[in-house]
Amino acid sequence: RHARARLIIHRDLKPSNIIVTADGQVKLLDFGIARLLEDALGNEAPTAAAGATRALTPQSASPEQLAGEPLGTTSDIYSLGVVLYELLTGKRPYQLATGVGSATELHAALIAIEIGLPSDAAIDADAATMRGTTPAGLRRELAGDLDAIVGKALMKDAALRYESAEAMAADLERHLRHEPVLARRGSWAYVAGRALRRHRTWAGASAVALLAIAI
Repeated sequence: RHARARLIIHRDLKPSNIIVTADGQVKLLDFGIARLLEDALGNEAPTAAAGATRALTPQSASPEQLAGEPLGTTSDIYSLGVVLYELLTGKRPYQLATGVGSATELHAALIAIEIGLPSDAAIDADAATMRGTTPAGLRRELAGDLDAIVGKALMKDAALRYESAEAMAADLERHLRHEPVLARRGSWAYVAGRALRRHRTWAGASAVALLAIAI
């Protein structure tokens, strides 16, 4: 968020560039290939990294980055989606061969890949155990809101992704609070279900009262 406010995109967000300290603070590392989108006058800013189109991690790069197209801040949102997918499932959403092929070939390979939902991932027992559950239990936890959030972040069309890291974080916070997430345009039943999860005690008491009245 701090970088985006200054029109800086990182261009290489991945787990090895993110460190969480013992007290829970997140440190974002390696701005070596970051790029300033424009200078204070609104002109495209020159940068030594401008020609470093191959200085990236193919498995985390956005489609437009692999294609060598002009980048916006939503390019980093795509990479955040890859990180979130791995954080949730223990594996990356896809694999692209590194060190072989041109950037154009890598882009074509990524476009051809159909990225599955996190809940459909082949989750092994070790990954589930590390998250305090079973593979089946983890898939149930991921289905729905988290599938939708990851899917929105990993949209191949940059215009369809979250517009900012704040928007993506806000949807994750809504999920944790059992509120409807914006990435999932749910039905009335979905919205009502989220409300019931937030107010389980009240809902249970109301159900008991209604049952008593009916009897």
